Amino acid sequence: MPEPELGEYFLGFQDVIRSEAMAKECVMKTLLISPPYPLFGGETKFASPPLGLAYIAAVLEEAGQEVDVLDCVVADYDNEYVNDRGLLIYGLDTNAILERIAAYKPDIIGISCLFSTVDLTVNDLADTIRERHPSIKIVLGGTHATVLAEDLVRRDSIDFVVKGEGEQAFLELVEHLSGKRDLEDVNNLTWFKGGEIQSTPQRFIDDIDKLPLPARHLLDMEGYMRIGRMQGVTRPGLRATTLITSRGCPADCVFCSIHTVWGKAYRGHSPEYVMRELIELKEKYNIEHVLFEDDNLTFDRARAATIFDAMVEKKLNMSWTTPNGVAMWVLNAELLAKMKRAGCHQLFLAFESGVSDTLVHIVKKPLRLDKAQEIATECRKLGIRTQAFFVLGFPGETKELMQQSMKFAENLDVDQISVAVATPYPGTPLYADCVEKGYIDPKNFEVGKLMTRVGHIETPDFTPHDVESLIAKTYVRFALKHPYRSLRRLAGRFVVDPLQTVSFVYNRFADLLRLRSGREDAYRDRNMGVAK
Repeated sequence: MPEPELGEYFLGFQDVIRSEAMAKECVMKTLLISPPYPLFGGETKFASPPLGLAYIAAVLEEAGQEVDVLDCVVADYDNEYVNDRGLLIYGLDTNAILERIAAYKPDIIGISCLFSTVDLTVNDLADTIRERHPSIKIVLGGTHATVLAEDLVRRDSIDFVVKGEGEQAFLELVEHLSGKRDLEDVNNLTWFKGGEIQSTPQRFIDDIDKLPLPARHLLDMEGYMRIGRMQGVTRPGLRATTLITSRGCPADCVFCSIHTVWGKAYRGHSPEYVMRELIELKEKYNIEHVLFEDDNLTFDRARAATIFDAMVEKKLNMSWTTPNGVAMWVLNAELLAKMKRAGCHQLFLAFESGVSDTLVHIVKKPLRLDKAQEIATECRKLGIRTQAFFVLGFPGETKELMQQSMKFAENLDVDQISVAVATPYPGTPLYADCVEKGYIDPKNFEVGKLMTRVGHIETPDFTPHDVESLIAKTYVRFALKHPYRSLRRLAGRFVVDPLQTVSFVYNRFADLLRLRSGREDAYRDRNMGVAK
């Protein structure tokens, strides 16, 4: 075979250079931001790893894109300031965020908009970024952004909203912005063009095992553990972190909007995938405690049992909890025993109501109260601590039904209760029902100030004050009926954070006094983050 001519070598070298240059042109820099948070009265500050952003970052990295994650809360947890709207905020201030952006020089900024409470904060941040860096594409994602996508893209500062699961969709959007894909071929996307809302179909990832493990190396893992303020964790220095092993919820609870993000079809990581992630957490980060943030960790009983057995077999020696609750209707004594052996020391039990008719006909939750009580009793036998969740103030409830529910809560054999006010978040059946019946006025409805300590719903049967007052009394009555459990809990909190514990107790009683004396405005100002 004849040797290639020198010119052919040169042409081949040119092709290599050209292909490398084209590949480099397709690489874009993305900065994913978890924003600073408003600090509402009575609420505890938290700093939890933004796993959604970490998943997106992992997918972008796997595709050869350049990406970084900025969690504004963990970056400056102790910084608290009052913004232009008079809200108390904690985390990096706007100037510090702009400095990080200027240093990184991203082409795209993705901002997490998980909760309605960050709506105003995210809006102000996006406006400032747009003013300072008009060429950067700004993308929102998360539950709140998914539900209100069409409203959000009408804002001048927002280029796109990625609805639902963001991993594949965000990568497709980056590919579009780098010239490799048509915009209409990007799934889960909403944007505003020519005076009209544009949108592509929302699709779900069938096999979530195909996702890489979250890019935790881009997060300040030591910072989260140093702060020790994740949901369900209040101990600085505890080597704890979060984990999500499944997506989707087939239940129809009226107050929940998670189905808009993950759908109703249950999709779980295989036990092998879960164990790979747990082993990485143990070996790479020396994690001692895991918070399973699944909405339905135990929904697939066989899968859950396999995971718990494997945790014992691999001798992970991790303790764990379920801060988002568990599907109690699938629990039994055998599974609970496996959970205990695998390191479960506390379960969050989502009762929602202590009245069966309310559960079935109003909340639409597939739970029998006698079954739930048996689970709580079995947990007590096994030495698993329990906290029961309740929600009060649904349309259709009466004062008498709410009092029955709280009577049930007070007498429940659990270590702790938590009672939330039914909150009409956009995207929930509860919101649609309240709008239809005139229980809320959407024109005077401040989405950014929605929270579960303050009532927003008024029906012919009750006022927000009725609900708030009953909840405050329930906490006091539960503490008096179960003094040992309440004192043990407070003692544990006091050892960790004496000042915060004293403030917690003071504010509980102060809230009760404010409500009993009719000082509703003072109660709402404190609990809705109004800075004085």
